[in-house]
Amino acid sequence: MSLRLVLLLVLPLVPSSALAFDTSKIGQWGTLFLDDLTPVIAKSARLQQEISQALSEGNKKQEEVRCFGMRFPGPWKNLGGLRVSPYACDFGAKWLQIHATVRVTGRRGQAFKRITAKAMKNATNVSETNLNWKWTTEDPVTGPPWHVRYAPPHSWCVNKDNAFSPDQRISGCTAAIESGRWSGQDLAWAFNNRGLAYQDKHDYDRAIADYDEAIRLDPKYDPAFNNRGAAYLAKGGHDRAIADLNEAIRLDPRDSGQYLNRGLANLYSGSLPKALADLNQSIELDPKSAYAALWRDVVERRSNLASRLAQAMTQIDMTEWPAPIIRLHLGQMTPEAVLAAADDPDVNTRKRQVCDANFFIGELALQRGAKDEAVRLFRLVAAGCETTGGIANIELKALGAQP
Repeated sequence: MSLRLVLLLVLPLVPSSALAFDTSKIGQWGTLFLDDLTPVIAKSARLQQEISQALSEGNKKQEEVRCFGMRFPGPWKNLGGLRVSPYACDFGAKWLQIHATVRVTGRRGQAFKRITAKAMKNATNVSETNLNWKWTTEDPVTGPPWHVRYAPPHSWCVNKDNAFSPDQRISGCTAAIESGRWSGQDLAWAFNNRGLAYQDKHDYDRAIADYDEAIRLDPKYDPAFNNRGAAYLAKGGHDRAIADLNEAIRLDPRDSGQYLNRGLANLYSGSLPKALADLNQSIELDPKSAYAALWRDVVERRSNLASRLAQAMTQIDMTEWPAPIIRLHLGQMTPEAVLAAADDPDVNTRKRQVCDANFFIGELALQRGAKDEAVRLFRLVAAGCETTGGIANIELKALGAQP
């Protein structure tokens, strides 16, 4: 599942034209990936060349480079969730900052320069022109580089690259909360991230309490609604889960992961048509999402519909995990081969991939009527896995089996 940390960045803005929209007043940031910026990058051949060189030097793909952009919040009727300039993209050894003149217009071409009730209701289009950019070894937050600014224990809470255990993350987030360095809306991320750590320990009540506080501090912080919905789902509170996920989607209707999570909530509440509609929307927003494709395959098979997994596979990077699981569900690999493919030198990566493998092997066993084998695998996942463990517990409850 896609779970996002929204950092607060401070980027200098370039001078804007008379009809330009001042994006600094939006006040919210959201994540995206470099390939989502293709329409913007395509406006400059030189920028395309520089990015290609940086990707080659870092041995990275566009979809692996995480970026940040200003995000129109939910009250913008037609633009809610849309990311706009300025952008900042993390290439690892350096950052790329992109600025553009942003113009916001309505259906009749009326330009909006400020945030007003009329603009939020009637704005329908955003254009970005006059690109300028720079490369820097410091990240866009004023101050020292990320690893210095977020030294332990605060870096444990940020959990960049998923490098820390739940207990480390809880310790780091508690230190961040108690440090006095952040307050108000700027502190919501720490409560949200501590909630994620508690959730990975399957301590859902404490997770929900932290999400409650994140939402109290920032009522428009959609990651907290998304994550609280996932926690309620793990507890069996389907209606509350769906209500939270509805709000997360209202605040950011372009986040594919939130449709995926609501699809799971609808699946386990027994509404297969709604689950399928949500998963279709998730894939439409992110055709490269292997997990959305796998879950849609699960729902289609339970609905006695033809699988579209082979069709979806054409949009997915089949050289990366969880490609072996897709091949398993297409009959191209055995469970033993998938578990072998899940091995990795990094212990955290190996654990996560083995958990994924056992869960979806269990799903396949369930589809084939091998209930006892499915229960065995779901118990294995529930006992030893973080994110997938919660879903495995839901499957065990649905099967009338004890965890």
